[in-house]
Amino acid sequence: MRSDLRAFRVAADFPVIFVDVRPFTHPADYPPRSAFAGSDQAAIGAIAADWSVDYLSQNRRKRPLVLVVAGVAQGERQQQFVTVVQDTRKMAEVAVSLLIKAMNGEPVPTEMLIPLDIYPRS
Repeated sequence: MRSDLRAFRVAADFPVIFVDVRPFTHPADYPPRSAFAGSDQAAIGAIAADWSVDYLSQNRRKRPLVLVVAGVAQGERQQQFVTVVQDTRKMAEVAVSLLIKAMNGEPVPTEMLIPLDIYPRS
């Protein structure tokens, strides 16, 4: 696939910016007039968790419930979010929804499905 991307870039009469998936390991491997624009998934999870912890702190909830509706594409982001919230707010209950697994037809025991409660716990 990398050779196809290089060939495409050489044939194109315009710069090519790759996003979402880093196609080449090192910057020197990119063809001329091409680049990658992306983000560190763990860093995004940590930033989201920091914001969430600040928000929870402002609301002064003693035992807040944080529901993470997880997908399959951003596992590192979700894991870092959960880790930072749990490390920062010891009293917070963090639940990762298994809804995506259920939607994909994977067996999920019904007692493991987390109901979405729109009212935060006090």
